[in-house]
Amino acid sequence: MREENYFEDQEFLNNLHAYEDARREGKDMFLDADTLGEISEYYRREGQSEKSLEVVDYGLKLFPGASTLLAVKSRYALYMDGDLDQADALAEEMSEKNTSDYVDIKFEILLNREKQEEADRLMRDVYAKVDESDKQRFALNTISTYLDFQLADQAQRWLDLLIDRNDAEARSLEGRIASNQGNYEESEAIFRKLTDDYPYEDDHWMNLAYVQFLANHQRDALESCEFALAINPDNATALVVKGHIFFAMDKYEDALKYYTRFNELEHASEAGDLNIALTLNELGRFKEAIEHFTKAEKKAGRSSEQFGRIYQGMSRALSRTGDVEGAFAYLDRFWPLNDEDDNIYQLERARIMLENQRQEEAVELVMTTLENAASQPNLAAFLMYRFAAMAYETGLIQLAYETLKMMFTMVKTPKWPVGNAQLAACCHILGKREEFGPALERAVQLNPAEARDVLRGLFPEELPPEQYYEYYLQRMK
Repeated sequence: MREENYFEDQEFLNNLHAYEDARREGKDMFLDADTLGEISEYYRREGQSEKSLEVVDYGLKLFPGASTLLAVKSRYALYMDGDLDQADALAEEMSEKNTSDYVDIKFEILLNREKQEEADRLMRDVYAKVDESDKQRFALNTISTYLDFQLADQAQRWLDLLIDRNDAEARSLEGRIASNQGNYEESEAIFRKLTDDYPYEDDHWMNLAYVQFLANHQRDALESCEFALAINPDNATALVVKGHIFFAMDKYEDALKYYTRFNELEHASEAGDLNIALTLNELGRFKEAIEHFTKAEKKAGRSSEQFGRIYQGMSRALSRTGDVEGAFAYLDRFWPLNDEDDNIYQLERARIMLENQRQEEAVELVMTTLENAASQPNLAAFLMYRFAAMAYETGLIQLAYETLKMMFTMVKTPKWPVGNAQLAACCHILGKREEFGPALERAVQLNPAEARDVLRGLFPEELPPEQYYEYYLQRMK
C-alpha cells in the first residue's frame, strides 16, 4: 500500500496528468498496470469511485488479468457492493495466483465469509513458501489484517512467526493486540515505550492516545493526541481520536472542529460525516445533522458496519425536526442491525412519540409492552428504567420521576443498579430535597459510572463520582 504523501510525488502527478489529458482528448497512452492501479487508488481516496473504476476498466482492456487492477475491482465488489461472490470471481480472473494481490484479497474474502480457519490455513501455507527475507513482512501484514477484522486472538498467534519481535512495527502490533483484548494497561505500557524510543513518530503517539481513550484516561489521551498532531497536523486518526475525546467530555463544539478536519482529509470515508452528524445531534442542530447523515449513508459501502449508527442517528434527528414518519422509517431500518429485543423497539417508538408531544400514545404503548413482560419483574423494571431515561432526556421530568418511583416498587433484585442517578436528577430539578440525598447515595454506591454520566453537571469536574455524596453532605452543613 502506498503512503499518503506518495500521491504528492512529482512522478505520480506527472502520470496522473498524462492519464487525464489523454482520456480528455480520447487518446491512448502507455502506463503500466501498477501505475494505473495507483491512479485508481488516488481517485478512490478522493471519493471519486466512478473515476477509480473507470481507470481499472481501461487498464484491464490493456492488461487483461492484471492482479493490481483486479484487486482494486475485487475490493470494490467486496466492501462497496457487499458482493462476496463477485469479489471472489474477480480475484480468480487474476492471471497470476502467486502475487500478494491475489493472496491478500482471498484472505480478506475468507474473513468476510467468517471462514477463519480456512483463511489461516491459506496464509500459513503461503508463509511456508515465501523467501526467508520476506517472512517478517508477510507476518506483519497478516497480523495487521487480522486486527482490522477485530480478530486479536488470531493475530496474537502470528506473533510467534515473526523473526524479529523487537521491531518497532511488531511492538506496535503487539500493543494493538493487547488493546483489542481489553488489556489497556499492557497496551499503554507498550506504546509509552515506543514513544520513548521513537519520540518523533506520530503514529506511536496516536496509538497511545487511542488506548488511553479506551481506558477512559481522557486527559492523558488528549495530551498524547497533541504530541501526534504537533509532529503531523494531518494525522487523520489522531484528529478523529481527539474528536472522540472531546465528544466523551461533552465538549461538542471542540469535537465538531476535529471531526471536520478529519472529514476534510478523509472525505471518501463515511466516518467523518457520521461523527459530524452525531455531534450536531448533541448540539441540537438537527437539520444540519440530517445533511451529514445523508452524506454518510451515500458514502458507506454495502458492507459498512456504520449503517446502524447512521440509521439510529438519522431517526433521532428526523424525530427532533418533527418528521415522525421519517423517524419511524429509519428506526425500522436500524432495528434489524441491532441485537436488542422487540420490547426495546417499542420503547424507541415511544421515544419518538414523546419527542413529538404524543405523550398519551407513548405511555399507552409502554403500558402494553410492560403487560407483555409482566411475568418477568426485573425485565419490566428495566423497561421502565429505559422509558424513564427517555422521558428525562426529552425534558418530561415529572413523567420520568413517576416512572422511576414505580420501577423501584417492583424490582426484585437487591441493590438494583440502575435508575438512582436519574431519580436523584429528577429530585434536584423538582425540588424534592428530602429524596435527593438518599437517591444520590445509592447512585454513587451502586453505579458510580451512571452517577458521573447523569449528575456530573452538579459537581466539580475533577471530582470522582464516588465522592459526590460526601461532597453533597459537606455542602449541606
